[in-house]
Amino acid sequence: MSGAVTEYLFQMIAKQVEDRGVVVWYDPERCYEQAVTELSIAETTIARYKDSFFSLRHAIDHLLNNGEPPRLVVYVPMSQAETHDALIELEAAGVVMRPGQQPLNRNTKLSRPALKIGLASGGRQPPDSRGIPIYQGADAPRSPAYFLMPVYLAVVARNALRPILGEDRIAQIEKQVETAKLSLADLNALAEKGKDIAAGVLALIFGTANPQDVALAILHDERHDSEIERKSALGEVRNLLQVSFDVEFPAATTLANVRERLARHVLLTELLAALGEHVPSTLGSVKVATSSGGVDSCMRLAQSWRNNRSFRDSYVNAANRVEQEFSLSQLAFNPQCIAANETFLAVERAMLRHVENQLLEASNADLLRLAVARLFRFWAEVEPAVQARWALIATAAEVLLEADRVAKEIKNPPTTVLSLLRAYAEGEEPWCLLDTHHRHLESRKYNFDFDASGEHQGLEKLIAKAEHRYTEVGSALAKHFVSTFQKAKHPIKGLLRQRDFFETYVRPRLGAGKVAYLWVDALRFEMARELCRLLKDDFELALQPALGTIPTITEIGMAALLPKAHESLKVVALGSGKLAVEIDRTVIKDRKDRVAFLKKNAAVTVFDCRLDDLLPKPNKTIRDGIQAAELVLVTSQEIDELCEADNIAQARLQMDGVLGQLRRGVRILSDHGIKTIILAADHGHLFADEIGDDMKIEAPGGKA
Repeated sequence: MSGAVTEYLFQMIAKQVEDRGVVVWYDPERCYEQAVTELSIAETTIARYKDSFFSLRHAIDHLLNNGEPPRLVVYVPMSQAETHDALIELEAAGVVMRPGQQPLNRNTKLSRPALKIGLASGGRQPPDSRGIPIYQGADAPRSPAYFLMPVYLAVVARNALRPILGEDRIAQIEKQVETAKLSLADLNALAEKGKDIAAGVLALIFGTANPQDVALAILHDERHDSEIERKSALGEVRNLLQVSFDVEFPAATTLANVRERLARHVLLTELLAALGEHVPSTLGSVKVATSSGGVDSCMRLAQSWRNNRSFRDSYVNAANRVEQEFSLSQLAFNPQCIAANETFLAVERAMLRHVENQLLEASNADLLRLAVARLFRFWAEVEPAVQARWALIATAAEVLLEADRVAKEIKNPPTTVLSLLRAYAEGEEPWCLLDTHHRHLESRKYNFDFDASGEHQGLEKLIAKAEHRYTEVGSALAKHFVSTFQKAKHPIKGLLRQRDFFETYVRPRLGAGKVAYLWVDALRFEMARELCRLLKDDFELALQPALGTIPTITEIGMAALLPKAHESLKVVALGSGKLAVEIDRTVIKDRKDRVAFLKKNAAVTVFDCRLDDLLPKPNKTIRDGIQAAELVLVTSQEIDELCEADNIAQARLQMDGVLGQLRRGVRILSDHGIKTIILAADHGHLFADEIGDDMKIEAPGGKA
């Protein structure tokens, strides 16, 4: 029984359910008694009268008494008059659909009303009381009267079949419907045959008659236009699109007009379907698909158009054109409705502003998940600036959420240096994640192109809030650590000291294969943790925090990584405010001194180079040096040099860049036969808010 005519009828009914909730459907000729068994509407009850109105009411009473308007279709295979108003309550609550019902979208007769003059006498009404009397003479009620009598000519059949068969063929079918020569099943069969004829022409042009594929081809470009014109197939194209996507085209139209109208129709249907009841007033009169099948087809077409990388440019152009035509960037959208929508760039920007504003009010894990999800959606992939903005929002949210977590935990903090260090460095969610998220935030901020239009005001405020929160919580943590460190008994048992590093981790591995020893200036612990994540698929890794050597400057920290540092390291003053380290009665001031001391005291052959010497690939001198040595020393000072030069922007960028360089350097060392690679740092580097002159006081005098 299912077919184009039946489907059209079902769409009529579904539309009435959407608009009014309750539909009472009278079918005195029992034309649809078989078809109704196939009727299914989402979240709607389909009830059928069988032999008793009491039984019918009993079956649906629970839907009428729960305080919410029901979605209900009641099918009654008899005339409305025969029911003696048994369903008057339902009729009043909703609408009636029956043969001849007005307006036409509630008329279920396989015919449409036309005018025919009929004669009645004695003032009696004609058989059908919907006739319009034309009275003559002063005593009109008693005079013979002419009436405009309704004759029904294929309402459902005409509207369902016209897009498939065209105007020329539909006239003959109307006559056959009038004389009851064609049943609903016959009409469905005719529709299928008509589709087959049209499909044959379309398949020759497009290689397919699938409506989605044909629509995509038309929307994307004009390559098929000449063939459509040559085969005079515009009618078939128009009919296919009208039926499949519930769209209307003028009778006299062009391919260019079809393309433009279809694009506008499909995109706005998807948007308005997402908005539901929250459609802005300026879009309230826009014509879009209303049938459930049409809406679904439009949404699937829009998604396919976006997701096909070959068609993306045409989608972006069409979406931007429609956005400008309807001034969508000026409208306010309900955030809950558009959270999953990606039809227009204006919608994406509305979501960006919403999430920024919500995070300014309070950190929220759901907003973070939303921002991360949008990173990989259509407009973020098409527009790099959109993706960068979502990334900044997500990272700011991570800083805020992590700061809230750490702040909560340090209200009752660990009371020993060792337990504090473990909370900061170990476990699935160590406190050092706060530093990682803040580093990512600053790196992305320095890479982001803030414009002067005011579009990024919310984002700038959000970043400032995250930075302030990071400083606030980081300062509280630092104060607690320093206080706990001051009270501790030193050396602290169970805690690796930086000065013990060479004897604990490097010397035991010498003589058992080549070892690479990397000194990375200002490599923070959280950065080493991230480097491990980058290398975990290819290497066996171990990460060990150590207690730095005070004062934590390069000259002290780097020397603490040398042999014999565990026995005799002490800090010495050189004059002019400079410090150095003395180990085994040798003063060590700079890299040259450190390398010389290592070569003298490592007890194995040592080759030294810089990280830059390994990239992008080592030259012959470097390769030969690696092959000839048992211990390969690699040094990197990029981060610290930039930080100490007060080049903060470049330092931020370099911090992330060094991780990539280290990953490549480690792989190169491994490729050249080095089995053990040990990385160590002299100190980390924290970025604090710059202190203005108004916050400074004069030095108190004396010696530091």
